[in-house]
Amino acid sequence: MNYTKGMSRLKKPVISLVLIGIAIATLCITLVLFHNVLQSRQDKRFGELAIDESLTLNINGTQQWVRLRGASATNPLLLIIHGGPGLPSSPLATLTDTTLVKHFTVVHWDQRGAGKSFKGDNTLEATQIATYVNDAKSLIRQLQEMMAVKKMFVLGYSWGSVIGFKIAQEHPDWLHAYIGVGQIGHFAKSEQESYETALALSIVRKDTDAQDELEELGPPPYLTAKALLMERKWVQNFGGFYRGKDNKKIVNLFTAATMSSPDYTFRDILNWMSGMNRSLDKLLPAWNFVNLETPPATINTPFYVISGVEDFTITHSTSYSLFKSVKAPKGKTFFRFPKSAHMPFLEEPQRFLDTLLRVKREAMGTKS
Repeated sequence: MNYTKGMSRLKKPVISLVLIGIAIATLCITLVLFHNVLQSRQDKRFGELAIDESLTLNINGTQQWVRLRGASATNPLLLIIHGGPGLPSSPLATLTDTTLVKHFTVVHWDQRGAGKSFKGDNTLEATQIATYVNDAKSLIRQLQEMMAVKKMFVLGYSWGSVIGFKIAQEHPDWLHAYIGVGQIGHFAKSEQESYETALALSIVRKDTDAQDELEELGPPPYLTAKALLMERKWVQNFGGFYRGKDNKKIVNLFTAATMSSPDYTFRDILNWMSGMNRSLDKLLPAWNFVNLETPPATINTPFYVISGVEDFTITHSTSYSLFKSVKAPKGKTFFRFPKSAHMPFLEEPQRFLDTLLRVKREAMGTKS
């Protein structure tokens, strides 16, 4: 046997593996350094803050991460309950909160199994929607004690609007007002409308890839993250999530925002990706049955809904249908955003800020 030739053949794949390993290591180091540079730049965008806290709280036996920022300790709290499930809003803070913190103490909460609160599947075992509602109640009570306040504003976004709506129903005395953004009402009806709109657009636009994939997938309900995200891909490509941006641009936006977040480590970024898929898989079976319209709810705090006219992620029509069904003795207002889909805080940011300031004035009787 010619050992020299054998060794020569062995060296080539070994060298290739070493080179691949070096390339991966170099890429990881570059990404970490780039991430750190972006973090240091983005953190300065908030300006001088009177409140600037990053906390890990024990919420119903699990460690969950909370971020508070505010320019003045006298401003009211605004608790943002993020969507997904499992898709934190905290990484978007540098895009959405730099002016907001002048008027509110903004509280971002990474829910169990999401972002910086992700601990693998162990915090998601036997998870139901009520688990998240109870987590929100525990968080609000801790914030009341920590910040020495009785009331706060609660903003529920998309999936988070289910949690926020329940809080407004059960504990209106905790709130200055409730604001639903991309407010869920009858989830199954919204999903059906979403699918039908995406399929109709695929036919009108002669997008055979979209049409074939949607027809093969079939209409909802979907029981796995994989199925739902396949439908969502085409909703996004057709502008039903972020007006004028397709799926690739939306993914790039979220990835860039998370990479540049002053709070997220490289590991948190990986957890952010894992947490969304796992949270969806755990919650979809229950989420499919959410119907906040029946029986009609009474909300004894000022009730506001912000909805993008072009939203067919959580359809504009089903958000309005819920709004009409709600009895709100302390008043209710529905805000239509004509140039928005599912992300009005990014699609029409000045209008969104002006709307929140109006809500603040009306609910608190203040001039600013």
